[in-house]
Amino acid sequence: MAADADSARSEGSAAARGGLQRAGGFLLGQLLTVGAVALLFRHLGVDDTGRYVTVLALVAIVQGLTDLGLTTLGVRELATVPEGERRALLADLLGLRLAATVTGVALVIGFAAAAGYGWTLVAGTALAGLGLVVQNAGTTLGMDLIVRLRAGRMAAGDLVRQAVAAGLIVAGVALDADLLVFFALLVPAALAGFAVVAVSALRVAPGREPRRWTPILRQTIPFAVAAAASALFFRVAVVEMSLLSTEEETGLFGASFRVVEVLSALPALAVSAVFPVLSRRAAAPGEGPRLAAAVARTSSACAAAGGALALGLALGAPAVIWVVAGDGFDGAVPVLRVQGLALAASFVAAPWAFALLSLGHERMLMWVNVFGVGAAAAAGAVLIAAGGARGAAIATVLGEAGLAVAFAVALTRVRPELRPSAWALARVLVAGGAGALAALLPLAAVLEAVVGLAAYVVVLGLLGGLADVRRLRGTARASSQTGVAP
Repeated sequence: MAADADSARSEGSAAARGGLQRAGGFLLGQLLTVGAVALLFRHLGVDDTGRYVTVLALVAIVQGLTDLGLTTLGVRELATVPEGERRALLADLLGLRLAATVTGVALVIGFAAAAGYGWTLVAGTALAGLGLVVQNAGTTLGMDLIVRLRAGRMAAGDLVRQAVAAGLIVAGVALDADLLVFFALLVPAALAGFAVVAVSALRVAPGREPRRWTPILRQTIPFAVAAAASALFFRVAVVEMSLLSTEEETGLFGASFRVVEVLSALPALAVSAVFPVLSRRAAAPGEGPRLAAAVARTSSACAAAGGALALGLALGAPAVIWVVAGDGFDGAVPVLRVQGLALAASFVAAPWAFALLSLGHERMLMWVNVFGVGAAAAAGAVLIAAGGARGAAIATVLGEAGLAVAFAVALTRVRPELRPSAWALARVLVAGGAGALAALLPLAAVLEAVVGLAAYVVVLGLLGGLADVRRLRGTARASSQTGVAP
């Protein structure tokens, strides 16, 4: 019994540490690229920035569509199959993922050509797609590291990829490279990240027997549709902007989107590292109360983080846009402020989505996401026509907020004991309101953000909202009280 408790404490500590390492590594990598992106957007100008971001959004859509649920459900399956079968399963996952990615890249190249994007963007889509093939290979191999609770190595791979990309972008700007070159730079960056992951992961060749992929596809299709729809939420607005609005408005939205896209990856990165533990707790008899506690703590911590980022963007948007893009992008400031709300909603929704997934409700996730992205796309078409970049930003807020509400309702119906806490969200809103008062002070945007975030932290702490953040960071201490990994 003591041995089981010690093992669970170790597992919980490794999972929490892995989540923090992945989120921290991703943030550090993005900090390294801030200067590079700032130089790039100034180098490209508003119109070419819109073109650059449009291609990246197209490739990101391919990434979501060709994930097929393999990244998340693959982790769940690898975590539960006998160790002797893990290598064969990983090989099949790798083969299926690469086949799907190559197919998706070919299709999106065809879309770019049919949409009349021009030779440069069509070729750029092909180059960015090649980088995605390499990146997806590393991500698939990295599932083995996540299952073995070595997410730190995955974090290192992400960091190396982003650091190499940043360095190459700076070099490209210094050499006055044209737009196409910056798409080509994504390939060596992806190769660098892949090399870091491949050193520590299981060495397997891609499975080449499609008949073995059929059982995997049958199991993953519902979640694959859900994951693809989720990937479309922010990015469909970029594509709609490129088709329905002007190049200038697309460029302004692209600058804001680039900031939010980076930050929107954080909740999934953090929660995904804990997902193997959630899956084991969900599958184990009698672990319902501890699963509920884990979901509640994760949800509270994510809501607090999302509120902080949304507040920081609302107050510091002028400074953020100036750093990222320059004076020519002043029109992106109000767009970023609106999109910060969408970011907060995505932080709130992520733990509830992973909780549903740990309980095996992929089909429910599928329908919620499909309906949500359809509604967001329809709203986006109307709002873009009426308000350009701001209209697109409002559409993303409506979409993400609707998803959060739908996930909360679904989770409550499936497991009433996992009902999300209204108080956990209310105290974030109260603290956010207190922090927003900093906008009334005659300060520069950076100082407003600092003062507002300080007030947010103080008020949230007084309301008890920081307790779950501390528990999430100190999972090992929390697990010592329960005897299992939270």
